[in-house]
Amino acid sequence: MRQDGCKESKCKRKSSLFSPTIPEPRPHQPHAPIRQTLIPQTPQDHFGPNPIHTQNQQWIIRRIHFNRVDLRRVRRRRAGSSEDPRGVPGPVSASRARNSGGAAANSWGLGFPRGLRGLRRVFPWVLDLAKGSGLLAAPFFTQSCAVDCIYHRVYCGELKVPVRGSEVVVVPGLPPLRPEEMPSFIYVHGSYPSGFEMVTDQFQNIDKADWIFVNTFYKLEEEVINCMSRTWKVKAIGPTIPSMYLDKRLHDDKEYGLNIFETTTDVCTNWLSKKQPKSVIYISFGSLAQLSVEQIEELAHALTTLNKHFLWVVRSSELAKLPKNFSEESSEKGLIVSWCQQLEILAHDAVGCFVTHCGWNSTLEGLSLGVPIVAMPQWTDQSTNTKFVVDVWRVGIWARADEKGLVREGEIRRCIKHVMEGDGEEIRENASKWKEMARDAVDEGGSSDRNIQEFVSTLVSLKGVN
Repeated sequence: MRQDGCKESKCKRKSSLFSPTIPEPRPHQPHAPIRQTLIPQTPQDHFGPNPIHTQNQQWIIRRIHFNRVDLRRVRRRRAGSSEDPRGVPGPVSASRARNSGGAAANSWGLGFPRGLRGLRRVFPWVLDLAKGSGLLAAPFFTQSCAVDCIYHRVYCGELKVPVRGSEVVVVPGLPPLRPEEMPSFIYVHGSYPSGFEMVTDQFQNIDKADWIFVNTFYKLEEEVINCMSRTWKVKAIGPTIPSMYLDKRLHDDKEYGLNIFETTTDVCTNWLSKKQPKSVIYISFGSLAQLSVEQIEELAHALTTLNKHFLWVVRSSELAKLPKNFSEESSEKGLIVSWCQQLEILAHDAVGCFVTHCGWNSTLEGLSLGVPIVAMPQWTDQSTNTKFVVDVWRVGIWARADEKGLVREGEIRRCIKHVMEGDGEEIRENASKWKEMARDAVDEGGSSDRNIQEFVSTLVSLKGVN
């Protein structure tokens, strides 16, 4: 058993993916007004700016939208190339982006060094740009604290990869993890080298950050947050879910404001309204996961034999994988749509089970809305998220794959019946409890609300802020 101590890390590793030189940082100017936030955002972020408005300050939230990158298609750059053929910037283009940052900010009227820069990780050069311009900076991590902690220890060399065989790794703040419960970039080391570099290199300059925001809440990951807080100024501000699904303090906050596919939410809610409470299985594997034809067939057969109502999100790109005539033959029990507003579905009283890949956004949404989970993790952080869903928070069950990597019809059927019927009473009770704790965290005076208020109060207290 390997054990990594919870101590302050002194990482000296250099980045290999984003590593251009930068100017020496100018000292922060406390007299300058701080009213603006810059958040690089991808469609997966699920982050809204509304919580920052709770102090009635006129903050300006600037989002920069990047092209969607499918890490499954990312391969290593050709030697000497400044661009990955699939869109991931190399060192030269990262340097160009950094050096042009001042001009871009001036064109937006931000006026260096007048702003705070809140930045999503994966683009660590933005932190260098902010600090080099004399700005405060607050990176925003959109994965769980547990996964962030694992990637950081890998980056620093404190957790060696690949993790071998049956070796169990113990990291302070986390439960003991078997290799298959680690993020896939670590467990299947070398499978996506550019993706691995991206998630580990985000820590190359993290010690420069003034705050670190994480999309989680204190009670959800108490031990690992305490551990990370010994090194950094961590602020859990999640779950960053629209207010109307949690504390209901912001009546116009009903969606993330970004859909990467056309939705069919009205069709779904009308269909759900005719179903009994807690009777519907909701299935969605997010915007990136690509199930094999064999896996989709196993899932389809399980849904057919369960004799329960189901709502299945099958992206347009995946429809051809469904068994022939399945949609027509299952129309009495099921509804298949290409995309929907997931929060609206999970919040519906008819939904009694969420079959999911356990991406962090989907995990938080299911947990925050009190829906029991059947986890079918696919890659990246999803196995680690599943470990917490099943063994720590105890709000779901892991549908295990066989030696060929397929979750069979019988296993899917067993897991769904477990969480929806008598045997899953504990899971359903825990799901309801975590729903309340998620709401309490963001409600007035809750842990995440206090962290946001303390952050804003710090900015307001700086001289020159009206």
